[in-house]
Amino acid sequence: MSDDRSIDIKVDVSEVVKAMEAMGRRSLNLRPFFGAVGTILIKSAHENFDHQGRPAKWKGWAPLTKQIYEQGAIDSAMKSHKTKAGQNRQIIRNLGALGTRKILQNSGELRKSIVQGRLTASEVEVGSSLIYARLHQLGGSIVPKKKRALFIPIGGGQYKILKRVKVPARPFLVLQQTDVQVILRMAKDYVTRGEIG
Repeated sequence: MSDDRSIDIKVDVSEVVKAMEAMGRRSLNLRPFFGAVGTILIKSAHENFDHQGRPAKWKGWAPLTKQIYEQGAIDSAMKSHKTKAGQNRQIIRNLGALGTRKILQNSGELRKSIVQGRLTASEVEVGSSLIYARLHQLGGSIVPKKKRALFIPIGGGQYKILKRVKVPARPFLVLQQTDVQVILRMAKDYVTRGEIG
């Protein structure tokens, strides 16, 4: 009811209603958003490999692992050079390369195996199908299945015989706080404006 002291103003809010309806539709189908989240997770995992653990560094090599790599370097140098001087130079080069070898990256297969799996409107899965990926992520023990002991080749035709090998956790699938901030900003942009990135 209006009188002389009141004023009626009509405002067209149809654009606001359309924008809110679009936001509602986008919030019901988050598949594009989760696809982008999967990409961020993979990139973050690759950076974890580059830094050899984030935010905390991965545990370094065990003495046995160092021995295996060092002996492998020596064996390979002995096979590739016939002269004593050539052998010595190659051994020194190979042993020097041990210091630059990154943890969990001997062949690079683990890093390359991290892929985006199932993607739906409500989730994304990122991981590795390699049988040893879980062991490196969570840590654990390797025990013999059919024999009494593990025979670990240490080079030069020699083996180390062990009943168990403990593998420390070196989590490579770890979302960093900076990644969380990017994902939150991306979620807001997607729901409000329909933009990803």
